[in-house]
Amino acid sequence: MKPVYTVGYVSYRPEELISTLRPFGVSCLVDVRSNPHSAYYTDFNAEAFSRQVERAGMQYRNYAREFGARQEDPRYYHPEGYLDFSLFTRSAAFEEGVEKLRRGMALGYVFALMCAEKDPMNCHRAIMIGRALKDRGFPVHHILYPDRIETQEALEQRAIGDQLSFFPPEQRIEEFYREQNRRIGFRPDTQKEGLQG
Repeated sequence: MKPVYTVGYVSYRPEELISTLRPFGVSCLVDVRSNPHSAYYTDFNAEAFSRQVERAGMQYRNYAREFGARQEDPRYYHPEGYLDFSLFTRSAAFEEGVEKLRRGMALGYVFALMCAEKDPMNCHRAIMIGRALKDRGFPVHHILYPDRIETQEALEQRAIGDQLSFFPPEQRIEEFYREQNRRIGFRPDTQKEGLQG
């Protein structure tokens, strides 16, 4: 199975991001921002950027409902008030997004999921989507500026480091995901999306 790539746009100009994706064979860029607009990076606002992507011969899609970090259904929120990634990734909407990727890959598409954050460790594209895709058997490769690859497994290893611990690596990785979810998960009561774009 070909990898699903992810990329954060903040370090790139639009044309630079598109040219970075080409060597990886990306044919469909999936915007996973809940609101595909930015007050600071207006070149990546959906209307203009989608046209630029399509002029470059790639498809542009927005999967805000399926993969966005802001969700409206209160069933998917932790009692502390933030979007619970493990709950949402078991939702029908998320599964629909996964099935869209599966069907597209069967047709030969290579996907890159785009959000804002430079480091995927601080973004829902890795902490929510990347983890869930990996657990479903997808290879997940994060493109780090300018064009280096970090797999989801390597990101997990980076998160827990090499220090000695009484706890097994699997437990430390699970704790890392829980803590990152708590830190970056969207909290509707504050109308802030934190770090996840």
